Amino acid sequence: MGPSLEVTKEGILVFRIGQLGDTIVSIPTIDAIRKRHPRAPLFLLTDQHPVKRGFISSWDILGSTGWFDDVVYYQVSQGSIFEQAQTMSHLVFRLRRLRLGLVYDLSPFRNSLQLVRDRFFFQDLVGIPKLRRPAPCLPPSQGHGVTKMPVEPEWRRLLGVVPNPPTTRFHFVVPETSRMEAASALATDGIGDKMRLIAIAPGSKMPAKRWPIERFAQAGKRLLAAYPDLLLAILGGGEDSEIGNQLCNEWGERSRNLAGKLSVYGSAAVLERCVAYLGNDTGTMHLAAMVGVPCIAIFSARDFPGKWEPYGDHHIILRRDIECARCMLEVCSEKGNECLMRIDVQEVFSAGQRVLEGGDLRERKAETP
Repeated sequence: MGPSLEVTKEGILVFRIGQLGDTIVSIPTIDAIRKRHPRAPLFLLTDQHPVKRGFISSWDILGSTGWFDDVVYYQVSQGSIFEQAQTMSHLVFRLRRLRLGLVYDLSPFRNSLQLVRDRFFFQDLVGIPKLRRPAPCLPPSQGHGVTKMPVEPEWRRLLGVVPNPPTTRFHFVVPETSRMEAASALATDGIGDKMRLIAIAPGSKMPAKRWPIERFAQAGKRLLAAYPDLLLAILGGGEDSEIGNQLCNEWGERSRNLAGKLSVYGSAAVLERCVAYLGNDTGTMHLAAMVGVPCIAIFSARDFPGKWEPYGDHHIILRRDIECARCMLEVCSEKGNECLMRIDVQEVFSAGQRVLEGGDLRERKAETP
């Protein structure tokens, strides 16, 4: 038996929370966990929120992969201390019944107090003897308010939790039913196999991460004018449909608005047909990377550089680090998304040219303050 396999009769718990993008970046790690423990019962522990428009849970993404035997939800409670204690007791009881021997803690950033709390919960309350968690995300070196070095991408940090992780590139296999869904949607919109597609994702739940819609329109027009065999396909959730209609009105007959018309994996199947992804830092970007599509990713400077870059190496990252970088704002009211405004249409068009003409995607645009 190879060193990458572990045999255990006890159950294994994977703790991961978040929405679409958070979940997708964890997929290579969860795939590696499943392969390392091929016969062990595997369970997902994730958060459950009130149903609301546009919210995609971890189980919505991972449930159909076949990796997990079951899911355990915990409620995000804002009630009284007594109600929170009841919720906690119920969760401990459910987890104890699973007879778990190991937990992979793939939780996002934790401060020192939260790390102690999590260890106490899993090992002392639930009684799981072994706990593995990835190394913490260390802040990069800084100077004069501007970050000089990027941090490790989140997908790579998470993968470090698995001993002897795989060295081959992960490629997500889209379910055949999702390919059929995508084929039907493309045929309905008259998108033939001879057209080259670029997936465009102009939306984001955070306004501070949105490149201006007017610039998407201009970049798209220039690409369509330069490449007669090109078609632009808008992808995203239902909340992006209105923006998609605006862009398609600007771009004309060689554009289609698929936002809100496909499931997550239906979108993945469409992405498989694309020569590139062009858009903001979104879950769709991470999905494109997982199916091997090169990304032209437009990043704000609200977070550490590098942290949320898409899986793999063959991508073009456009980002400007400015004095207020790492603000973590969801809405940039004071400076009007200045970091994004410094990324111009010519840069995005040139990146599109490199992809369409077979350029080396590992070359990066130098960041200047």
